[in-house]
Amino acid sequence: MKLMATQAQQKILRIELYSIYQAILKMLHELNQTWSKHVIHAEVYPLPLLKKAQVPDQIFPAQLSGEEAVQATTQALCQFNWMEQQHTATVMRLPGVIILDKAIQYRFAAINEAKSSLQNLIASHYKPGSRARITQRLFKGVSMLQLYRHIFAFDEPIKKIIFSWAGRTHSSKNLTEIQVVDLLERSRLSIPLNHSYDEWQNIIDMELRQLAYSPSNSRYRLHRPIAPHPRAMIYHEHDHPNYQKHDVMLHANLPIFAYLPADYLKPEIKALKPWFKNQHSQIRKDKLNTEVVVQPLHLYRFTE
Repeated sequence: MKLMATQAQQKILRIELYSIYQAILKMLHELNQTWSKHVIHAEVYPLPLLKKAQVPDQIFPAQLSGEEAVQATTQALCQFNWMEQQHTATVMRLPGVIILDKAIQYRFAAINEAKSSLQNLIASHYKPGSRARITQRLFKGVSMLQLYRHIFAFDEPIKKIIFSWAGRTHSSKNLTEIQVVDLLERSRLSIPLNHSYDEWQNIIDMELRQLAYSPSNSRYRLHRPIAPHPRAMIYHEHDHPNYQKHDVMLHANLPIFAYLPADYLKPEIKALKPWFKNQHSQIRKDKLNTEVVVQPLHLYRFTE
């Protein structure tokens, strides 16, 4: 009876998750019908899809404006499925800006709240190692990264938007020994290109054995490189005429929506330029004292 109850609960959870997903799509389609009627200015910079999960030597953004930009944006906001020629470890990105003559930030906020609700519900009911398998079974062909990401919208007047690239940065996270064991076990089928299946299993087994003999106070860190991604610096209107500092910096994976009151000038927009690996490849050194545990996983052990 307990197993049946668990299965029943899982079915209810799946129905709830899918209902939230459908509600997000419905809200987006309705919002597309609304904001597209209030466009003052639109420009976006489509980025090429990546066929491989590796950083290219150069990235050349395209540029669309006017009705073409509006059409590209309405599609991108609802583009949760992986597209043809898109590697499943990558995301579709459409940086840009849409300027509206109506303040509807609250509509975007409602969609973002639903996206967060879906993500939190999945995180609270499924373990990290099982989430990808379960979400792909429930949302077949959907990129959860594209589904989860928020849409940024501002009702406050914006003075300037500067698009640029975040080059080679890192994501760092401290791990406990239990989390390291879980990471190693989940990585058994993620075989690096320069390793055979048997070689990789031996590496995982060796590290698991070493963990068993490590001091109980050992500390670990994931220090993973993040692929280059577009960002936007937002400058709001200020009373001081010489105010230069940007107010917020955002990931520019989707167009940013900005409200322009009738008595304000259109904001200055600096478009996204091409990215070149040899010009944006300086990697900040990790100042913490660590040693490599498993290089392909970017897993390190603190030495102090």
